[in-house]
Amino acid sequence: MKSPRGRDIRPTDDMTKERIFNIISPLKRESVVLDCFAGTGAIGIEFLSRGAGFAYFIELSREGTSLIKENLQHTKFLDQADVRNQDISQTIRYFKKNKIKIDYFYLDPPYADFDLLRNTLKELDDMSILNEDSLIIVESDTNFDDLGDYENIYIADRRDYKKRRSIIFYKVGVQDDSTISG
Repeated sequence: MKSPRGRDIRPTDDMTKERIFNIISPLKRESVVLDCFAGTGAIGIEFLSRGAGFAYFIELSREGTSLIKENLQHTKFLDQADVRNQDISQTIRYFKKNKIKIDYFYLDPPYADFDLLRNTLKELDDMSILNEDSLIIVESDTNFDDLGDYENIYIADRRDYKKRRSIIFYKVGVQDDSTISG
């Protein structure tokens, strides 16, 4: 897969990818995935390679959307994907209007933008684009402190790695003591 030249787009490293998929496996077959702030598309493509049925890729950078399309073409997943050059609020409105439901929602926003992350989680909390068993996966800076003040989603697991990387898993429904496998 192709990667960008500069530092504007930072692909998820292989170790983080493996950690995520070891935790959430096995995937729901033919699931629908949204890779938000997709960068190179590596996470969404990994979902497709592991049996997801369709993936949406959301990226504001035109360079990023071009790169995602090239990587989808190279991996032969272009026909199972929709690449959008828009922000997450526009995407959520589009999904609501068209009654599109997401099984796996992957969020990897710019690390310092905690407000964007909180606002996105609040938008997801109304459940209009999530299924009853959807999983929200957030890759963020370890300084992100989410109080989890939501009605329909809750933090099911949090894993902190290195000094700056945290992976947080949100489940839908009433909080219970079960964790994500792995």
